[in-house]
Amino acid sequence: MPRAEARGCLLAEESSIAKRRFKCQWKDIEEKIEKAGVTVASKESEEYDAIVEASYREREGGKYIPGGVGTIIQCEIRLYDVRTKNTWVIAHLFGSTRRVVRGSLYWDAVQNLKQNFHFTYLTEIFAIGLRKPVDVSGLVKELNSMSPTRRIAAFILKKANWVPQTPEEKALWDSATR
Repeated sequence: MPRAEARGCLLAEESSIAKRRFKCQWKDIEEKIEKAGVTVASKESEEYDAIVEASYREREGGKYIPGGVGTIIQCEIRLYDVRTKNTWVIAHLFGSTRRVVRGSLYWDAVQNLKQNFHFTYLTEIFAIGLRKPVDVSGLVKELNSMSPTRRIAAFILKKANWVPQTPEEKALWDSATR
């Protein structure tokens, strides 16, 4: 049964920690949802037909000299239909303090999370999951990457029913999907 296109969604946290520690990322997530063409409801009293939930976890990372402990952040973002409870999108985000850090160990983990492939392309992932039109040129460029992200990009493009337009795109597609 085809699903209806979402008109609006409500952001819902799994816990109060998500609200306090993940506050700046929530704003970024909200902007990415709106770029995907979906209105974000500010209150449960407003009309919405989808809910975005984030399950956010932090744990201690490695120890640093002369002192301090790094952070590992894991976040799963789910977008689901209010009526059917069917999940439309799941994005897994991960960030951790890198080996070489300039500045705050925690802030480094947050910045690493924001550079995560799924966070970078969250607008495209939401739009494709919601069957909204979206520019996938960034994902097409990822097909040329030699990193594991090219297979993820190919998977997302397949969900978008993307078709290579040029011989070069066809070659990149074939290479990423074998």
